[in-house]
Formats: sequence, structure tokens, C-alpha cells
Amino acid sequence: MNSRRRILFTSFDGLPNEVQGGPNNIIYKLLKSLNKKEYQTDFLSYRNYITNADEAVESRLKPAARKILTDYLYYNTSIYRMLTANRAYLKRHFKLRDLFFGKYANAGNYDVIHSHDTLSHYYFTGNDKALKVLTIHGNGSIENDWADAAMKNQFIKSIMPELKQREIKSFNSADIVTFPGLYARDLFLSDYGDVLAKDKDIRIINNGIDAGNIIKITPGKNLLEKFGRGEEHDLVLLSVAGHIRQKNIGTILNVISALKSMGKNPFLINAGYGHLTPEIKRLIKKYKLEGNVNLAGKVSHDVVISLMKSVDAVIMLSDRTIFDIVLLEASACGVPIITDLSGGNGEILKGYEWLIEADKSNSSRTAELIIRELCGGRVGKNENTKFLFTFEKMTSGYENIYGERI
Repeated sequence: MNSRRRILFTSFDGLPNEVQGGPNNIIYKLLKSLNKKEYQTDFLSYRNYITNADEAVESRLKPAARKILTDYLYYNTSIYRMLTANRAYLKRHFKLRDLFFGKYANAGNYDVIHSHDTLSHYYFTGNDKALKVLTIHGNGSIENDWADAAMKNQFIKSIMPELKQREIKSFNSADIVTFPGLYARDLFLSDYGDVLAKDKDIRIINNGIDAGNIIKITPGKNLLEKFGRGEEHDLVLLSVAGHIRQKNIGTILNVISALKSMGKNPFLINAGYGHLTPEIKRLIKKYKLEGNVNLAGKVSHDVVISLMKSVDAVIMLSDRTIFDIVLLEASACGVPIITDLSGGNGEILKGYEWLIEADKSNSSRTAELIIRELCGGRVGKNENTKFLFTFEKMTSGYENIYGERI
């Protein structure tokens, strides 16, 4: 007889992975760290239903060839982006998602259904057999989280009221709702106000990182040179951020430009990609930064950690940051961090000695701070950083929930 508790993890899209942040990164960590003798885990996202996902993730789950091709076309071909933004295409696309998730809404005899976004959780709101756990990783309500897409696409804008109703229903039907931090909780609750259930069981479970793996990673020889750093560069910065509006890559480029105007010769490595890549390339050309920026695209997790241990500082100037895995890992590497303390950043970096507090509204001011505090020697690397947010703590928090009964 199988006495293991059966858990179904869900997300709206993608596969568990350690490279990207967000829901699938946390699911990946849980699949790797949950006790296999106590839990049997499956995974569901659009076009993916994976049984024994904890075993599958060990062999490194890879997206289907179709997904790889469509992602490539989307990020590299403007015509394809235009076609997939068409109203008829999107209407059919969301219908297919409904059909796919609806097919699995009553599949399996699960003890726990743990959804990592509200849209995938929606399809399980009628399930009264399993313990329903909803973790909300997004930037407030879906209306705010998808603001960039809704602003540019009339179809997304037209279905937003329906998506908001689904999100409200998901929240109200969950037995337990978790957030990765206090800011994430407060932002979501303030976005919706009185329409949310008042008696909801809400928990804070901080995102965690693999401290043991970070300690073991050693940068290879000439790593920065392989990413394009030349002898002429006197300052190397790393940005780990996708090419989306919220990440403010343009603001980072403004800082790089300001540093150049002040006599420095900085070099920025950006690990990330997204639909704004063409726009970012135009900005690089406009500011004459071709010799100062490397858009490195998708970079493996271990190489990102190696870069963190090699550069002079990590720079992140995102808006509405919740509980950023990148900042957790950068602080664990003891590297100086250039960012502000808005949103969830303050929860992660409160008291962090190697912080250069940026002014996102004033790139010249931020550049001056970098020159004075980083180049001037006030902040530097520290290899004895304490690991405050480990995935062992995170996993323990979720295991405590999985052990509960409705």
C-alpha cells in the first residue's frame, strides 16, 4: 500500500526549471528537495502533465520541440509576435487552455493540489477532496501583473475582467494561500480590497535558495573575458533580468551611459531575453554602448552564480519586485548589489552591508553613488555571507502545510 501523500503542482505555463525565476523555479526546488519517501509528486501546466515529476526533474525536463521553436520565433521574429497577438489567435489559444486544464481538473486522487498561480488554480476551485494550496508569486493582481500586455493588446484588455474574476474565485476557494513575502501579500490584498474572503488562511513562506550549491560553485578561468570583458573596462556589472518592461533594462543602460560620461569605462553583462530585446538593442546603439554591453541571452544557473562571484556588482532596477531569487543569490554570494529597497527588496536586503541604494528616477545620481561607494572602496565582496533564506526553510514551511488536513 502506498502511504505517500500525492501532490499535484500546477502552473499556467512552462516546466519546472532552475534558470528562470517565478513559479516554475520554486516548483523545481520543491521537486528536488521534498522527501520522496513521504511524497509522490505530479506536475501540470499547459500541454504538460508529468507523473512522478520529482524523478523526471532529476533528468532535467526539457520543453517539447514545438515549444522551443515557438519561443525562438516569438523572441526573434516581429512578424510572429504580430501574428500571435492577433485577436482570433489569442481567442483560440485561451480556449485551448481551458480545454486542456479542464481535462485534468478531476484527474488523479490527490491529497494536495498546490497551484503556483491563480490562473491554473482556477480549474480546481470545484475540487473538495484535496487540500488546495495557492501560492501567489505575481506582482499584485493579474491586472497589474499583466499591465504591459493589456496596454498593448486589445484582446487581453477585453478579457481582463474575466481573468480578474477567475483570480478572485481562485483566492476565495483555496484552503490556504501563501505569499513569498509581506510586500507580495499586501500588494495583492490592496489591489482587490473587499472582494476577497476575509477569513482566508494566509501564510508567508519566503522563497529560498540552494546554499550548498552556491558554496560549491567556483568560477572558471577567464570567465569574464569569455563574456566579452576587455582590458579597457574598469568596472563590470551583472544584470540577471528578462527583457520585459518591469525589469527596466533601459534604466540600467542609462546608468551605464552616465558612468561613461563621468570617465568610467563600464561593462554590463545581461543574462536574460524577452520580447523587448529589439528595443534594448536600439537603445544600446542610440547610447553608443556597443562596446559596453553584452546581451548574453539565456545563461545556465551555475554560470550565473559564477558570474555573480566574478563581477564587481550586480545591478537590478526592477519595479514592483516581490521576493527576487536573483537578489537572494547575489546576497548569498556576498557581491555588492545596486538596487533600491522598494517592494520586497527591503525584506531581502535589510541590513545588507554591501548595498548601493540606487535612485531609479535619477541615473546620474546612481552612477555617482557607484563611483563613490564601489569604485571608492566603501563596499566590496564578502565571502562569509550568512544564508538567511534557504530552500530547506522554504521546503519545511510547505511540508508543514502538506501535513495538515482540511
